[in-house]
Amino acid sequence: MADKQKEADALAAAHAADLAKMDAEHDKALADQKAAFERAAAQQARAHAAAEAARKRREEEQLASHKRQFAARKAHFENQHSNTWSEATTGITVIEINVENRNKADELIKDLFYDYLVADIEELNVNQLTRTWIRDGDERIWNNQNKLTIMTTDA
Repeated sequence: MADKQKEADALAAAHAADLAKMDAEHDKALADQKAAFERAAAQQARAHAAAEAARKRREEEQLASHKRQFAARKAHFENQHSNTWSEATTGITVIEINVENRNKADELIKDLFYDYLVADIEELNVNQLTRTWIRDGDERIWNNQNKLTIMTTDA
């Protein structure tokens, strides 16, 4: 029986040694896996930072290009139309509209003055103007228009 006990103890010791060896191999594999993951994460972070820096450089280049293009277009416009204001506003806006009939024109004038939206309105009744067109399959005739010239400030 002592032989059997010795044999069982030897098997238990061998089994314990095998388990310790497997645990060491497992711990090493986990450490290797963790190190590989950290290297991959660091490489991905470097690649992301490089891509972000490249995107920012492209954005800055595009903004500079757009500014140059706008300045060139603005200079070309100012050369062609030297009588216009390119930087400042006039402060006054003039609007011309045609209103279908006198009643609608009078109501529009009343509403605009009531809300303090206009400074002056010049009304011109155009009797000789007739417009004819087709809309939605029906002939439309528009005559005896009232032309309103409205002046207001930009404020």
